[in-house]
Amino acid sequence: MSRKEEGIYWMMVGELMYQKILNLFETIEKFPVISSIRNGLVMTIPIVLIGSFILICKNIPVQEYQSFLSSFGNGVVLNIMNYIYDATFGMLALYIMLAISSVYARDNIELYGSKYGIPLTAVACFFIFTGASGNNFNLTSFGALGVFTGIVSAIIPVLFYQYGKNISQKCYYKFSSVGVDSNINKAISEIFPILFIIFPCASINAFVVQGLGYSSFQDFFLQIANLLFSQEGRSFLGGICWVFSTTFLWFLGVHGSNVLEGVAQHLFPSTVVLNVPVTSMGGSLMKF
Repeated sequence: MSRKEEGIYWMMVGELMYQKILNLFETIEKFPVISSIRNGLVMTIPIVLIGSFILICKNIPVQEYQSFLSSFGNGVVLNIMNYIYDATFGMLALYIMLAISSVYARDNIELYGSKYGIPLTAVACFFIFTGASGNNFNLTSFGALGVFTGIVSAIIPVLFYQYGKNISQKCYYKFSSVGVDSNINKAISEIFPILFIIFPCASINAFVVQGLGYSSFQDFFLQIANLLFSQEGRSFLGGICWVFSTTFLWFLGVHGSNVLEGVAQHLFPSTVVLNVPVTSMGGSLMKF
């Protein structure tokens, strides 16, 4: 085989591999769950942009501007910004969960016959997994720290709702009434699918809380993630692992930085706080 023929051969092999990889990505992209996550995250763009704009306005590094925000109207402008920020970024996980579940229910309404059951189930799962009824519950669970929990809470109904729906269809005529408003009958038909999902979710959370000693499923995830990354410690390799993980999640269509926000807060801020006074005095960075 001449060099020209060999070059043509390897070019054909490369094109074939490229086409196979492209087909694989197209198949993954068309997968309903992946598509719902992607489109759901797109729906949250307005909330993210508003929160980002307010965050920038709050933290402009000009002393006179910061003094104005604090003093004008007893801080009324700053309070308004805080309200908007808390209602956008402060509830980011809640918006993501609702968006993903709503998009899937909307796109598959022919399959389920209703576009409300899945979002309602996702909300219930989200409150269970964040430990909303526990004594240690904190609203920060609804923010960036809870994005992973929000995505999981949205995906679980997507994956298992149909099984509960099948049970509901078998029992539907036992609980429906002729002549009653159709909306009431539809609402009653959602009882079994929702219960079919939230009962196991509540059982899992109870096991995590009472069996493993964590405050909630979300706390369990954050502790496990911190444990995995802390094996490398606050080192160059640990930082590379964190960047790779966030980038890989972005590749899958998930906001990696938000999902691993708890890990970042555990690994990096304490190091920064310890190094600031050292570097300000002309010293070298401390290693951990």
